[in-house]
Amino acid sequence: MNLEDDILIDNYLRGLLDEKAKKDLELRLQSDTPFRENFELEKTLWLSQSDHDWSFANQNHAEVTTYKKLLEDENLQDLKKSIQQISSASNTNSSTTRKLSKWYYLAAASIVLCIALSVFLKQDLSHQDLVNEYLQTSDLPSFVSRGDTNADDLIKAQQLFENKNYQGALDLFTPVLETSKPDASVYVYAGIAQMQLQRYQAAESTFNQLIDADLIDAQKGYWYKALLYLKQDKTDDAKQVLNTIISNSYYNHEKAKDLLNEIE
Repeated sequence: MNLEDDILIDNYLRGLLDEKAKKDLELRLQSDTPFRENFELEKTLWLSQSDHDWSFANQNHAEVTTYKKLLEDENLQDLKKSIQQISSASNTNSSTTRKLSKWYYLAAASIVLCIALSVFLKQDLSHQDLVNEYLQTSDLPSFVSRGDTNADDLIKAQQLFENKNYQGALDLFTPVLETSKPDASVYVYAGIAQMQLQRYQAAESTFNQLIDADLIDAQKGYWYKALLYLKQDKTDDAKQVLNTIISNSYYNHEKAKDLLNEIE
């Protein structure tokens, strides 16, 4: 595609052609395949930088409204301005420069779309989604080969827990919690099981017992308590606990920062 055709297409999209030139171009689109392909590319780029001429802008769908709102985000607008500056290179006299600018512009436009989608996905996450993301039960310590007094029951309880039989696991964890000094992990497993069974008051009590226990890992109770509040959509309570974790550098304080940013 030569420079003259590029300029012709650009002027068409900008509405600078007279009626005769406009009709000639539209007729050529029907018979000249390479010209039509280049036209479609130019049109895509043009619509990407336009704030008012999206091809779907007149459709009254909730999704369209959401995406338009996202693309009006301040950070995305800054990037769009950079893209528009790149597109101004198309007015140079160098065909090579123009083509490079075009493809660079397309890449930048793709970045805008990726950022918009990431913002959309982030905003679309529910509190339950966030709990599922941050509650990594696969990272919980194992009771296997630990030599605990109740080792057999704890191993069986862990297996039931991993198979999502939370009630069965809780039936075995509860008696251990009633011993003089249960392991911190027992509190964690039991509290999560109660949380998954939607016994939120009992779960909070279990995590509070862990926090108040004279154990090295007692601070883990704050992290799981924050997730418990979030699961119940108690956002303010969750934020308060997360801030406590961050300010004291408790267990998972870096993750607490990330989670706090997610719900701000």
